[in-house]
Amino acid sequence: DLTISLHEHHTPTGTPHGIHGAIEYRTDIYNPTTITTLITRFTRVLTAATTDPDVRVSDIDLLDAAEHAAVDAATNRRALTRPSDPRSVPEALSDCVSRHPDSPAVTGPAGTITYRELDDSAHRLAQYMIERGIGPGDCVGVMFTRSTAAVIAMVAVLKTGAAYLPLDPALPDQRIGFLLADAAPAAVVTTAGLAARVAGGAGSVITVEEVDAAPEPGDGPVVGPGPDDVAYVIYTSGTTGTPKGVAVTHQNL
Repeated sequence: DLTISLHEHHTPTGTPHGIHGAIEYRTDIYNPTTITTLITRFTRVLTAATTDPDVRVSDIDLLDAAEHAAVDAATNRRALTRPSDPRSVPEALSDCVSRHPDSPAVTGPAGTITYRELDDSAHRLAQYMIERGIGPGDCVGVMFTRSTAAVIAMVAVLKTGAAYLPLDPALPDQRIGFLLADAAPAAVVTTAGLAARVAGGAGSVITVEEVDAAPEPGDGPVVGPGPDDVAYVIYTSGTTGTPKGVAVTHQNL
């Protein structure tokens, strides 16, 4: 896809005459602007390394002053210098519900839901799961296509104090089976149409259709998670060939 070639050149008398380079790339993947930026930064690395041969590669700044300014303008870097607010995701959501209850929270193919609607729907599903024994320390699989229902399910799992395990329906059955066997979730929340793909691989399967059809669950106490509790488990591709689960806390999320 991308090849960089460097060749040392000499004059006819044998005197070193610099290093010439060439880049070959697939035009369906890269455009000239990207390649120009790559060349500029690669040259910056080479210049820094030859100026100070002892410099660590990780200490070489790839960006120039203008690029640093652009990053600062686009990312609110000043906020990163303040102490973080140690809160869980449900606590942060509760704050949004209080301040912006009718503002759009999630937009998807089925429409838009507000922060209040997100919180109410997630709370109902969370209570349904709590009544079935889901709570702090558990892992719960969440299998949905990209939708508002997926976000509701993830928030609901977090409200129970459990951590969610995202399961992409686009994955082959063998990969999904591995994730279920390795993570051993206490339950999987999904739709009726996808339930068969996780049946037998989880403690129980909860579909949003059964939750919608069930009587209104009780409103018992909810043991919310703390900022250092695990929010979700994501699996890497695995450098050794075997995917590995990585736990991410509420604070880090």
